[in-house]
Order: sequence, then C-alpha cells, then structure tokens
Amino acid sequence: MDFTNLEGFCERLQNTDFLINSTLGYELMILKGYVYNIKHEVLKELIPLMGNDHDFLDYIVSKIGPSNYVKSVDILSVKRWLTEYHVDIDEILGNKLWNIAFRDLINTNYQEFPTSSPERDIAHSLQNDFYLFFCKYFVNDLIEFLESKKTITYASELKNKYLNITEANNQKTNSFIYQKENIVNNKPVKIMQENNSIEFINKIDATDNYENSKQLTVNQALILLDKLGIFSNNILESMPNTKKAKLISQIIGKNEKNITVAIQKLELKAKEITVGYQRDLDKIQRLLDNLE
Repeated sequence: MDFTNLEGFCERLQNTDFLINSTLGYELMILKGYVYNIKHEVLKELIPLMGNDHDFLDYIVSKIGPSNYVKSVDILSVKRWLTEYHVDIDEILGNKLWNIAFRDLINTNYQEFPTSSPERDIAHSLQNDFYLFFCKYFVNDLIEFLESKKTITYASELKNKYLNITEANNQKTNSFIYQKENIVNNKPVKIMQENNSIEFINKIDATDNYENSKQLTVNQALILLDKLGIFSNNILESMPNTKKAKLISQIIGKNEKNITVAIQKLELKAKEITVGYQRDLDKIQRLLDNLE
C-alpha cells in the first residue's frame, strides 16, 4: 500500500497551522480527498488478503490513533456557529451551502480581513473550531470504516459486492448465474455453472470461519515469538524487518507483508496500542500462563 495519503492525512491532524495560508473550505476538501483515497487503497489491499486482514487493518488504525488531533471536540464545539449561520454539518460536507455569508467566510483566509477587526476574529475562530471538529470527524469515520472491515470479513463482502447470485426461475435448482468483476483487467466476466462447487466461492466461504479458527493470527504468532525471545537471536536481530518476515513466513506459513506489519507493531508504545492489539497481547499472555 502507498502510505502517502495516510501520512498526509496524519500530518493534517497535527495542528491548525495549515489555516494560516489556506482556508477551511480548501482544507476540508483536502481531508475528504485523503480519506477517500485511503479507503480506496485499503480496499485494494484487502482483496488479495482474503480474510487475513486484521493485522493490516490494526496497523493502519495504530498509525491514525496517536495523531495529535484534539480528541475532546464534538458537535457542541461548533454548535454556536451552526445556529448563528443556520447551516448543518451535512450541508458543509456536501458543499451545498445556501448561506452565502457562511460560504464566503469558510472560503476566505482569515488574514485577508483587516487586522484586529471583528470580522477577522470571527473568521479565525470559526475556521479553527470547524477544522478541529472535522479532523476528529474524519478520524472517527476512517477508524469506523477500518474496524467494519474486520467485523465483516472482507471476503464475505466481496461475495456480496462482486457476485450477483440469481436463482433461475425462482426454483430450487442448482443452476446459478454468477457475475464477477475481474480484478486483474477490470473486465466483467459471466460464469454459468450447473453445480455449487465453484472454487472462487468456496475460497471466500472458507474465510468466513476465520475468526472461529483456533490457529493464532499473524499478530498473535509474532507476539508469541517475541515473548519466546526469537527476535533477540543474534542472526535475526541484525536483519531488516522484511528479511525477518520472509524467514518467519516459511515457519508459520503466513503472508510476508502481514508479518512485516506485525513485526513493526511489536515496537508500538503503550499509548499507540489499539483495543484489538491489546486483546492479542492478553491472549498470548493467557496462553503462556496456562502452560505454567
């Protein structure tokens, strides 16, 4: 995955300095663009993972979570502006503002107003309040999106999105028409099959039980290996993470990319650990405790 959009988004969360040479309207457009592109890139990344996606998604969440956006803001932070200008959040997000005064206010740099004027103070305060609000709004939106891809196994979602299953003549037959988007060359393909044993569907169905498997996830396996001291080994210690991942992949039979991400997550600081990753840590600790 190209992390350019994610890094740009996280940089925008750090402070409101961007408003010095910009406007709220422009920065809102930038934030929306980053979030759209991140979601698009994540979805492309999930397709080949086929259900083995929790480690990757946790890693993206861990990159966003520690960002220095103001976490205490909520709708009350901008309520006075919404009330005063008779606008709502959906109108602002959809760029469908009927209030010309408000539209001009968010699309004008506050420094263009006369120094020490009430108009300048209002523009600065309003744009700052909304910027902080929308930073948190888009963080929540993005994290909710990422978490939803774990809750609904993405392979199952692919089945619903790319396969339209129609029972012929509404009768209980084994004849179905499957229409699938070809991910490789983006050409639609229709397949007529007289039985239910289609390899693609079986592969997707198999991942539906991913969460019920007793096998450790990549995160959990790497946490266990770390606790067993494997990364303190003289050979592994000097290796870059990509080579470590390649070697460990041959041992545990997991995707190298996921393993690389999981290795990086071993270095997370306490404040960067997500709820999901903490569950993995706790599970491995219980596993080791039960061996005593």
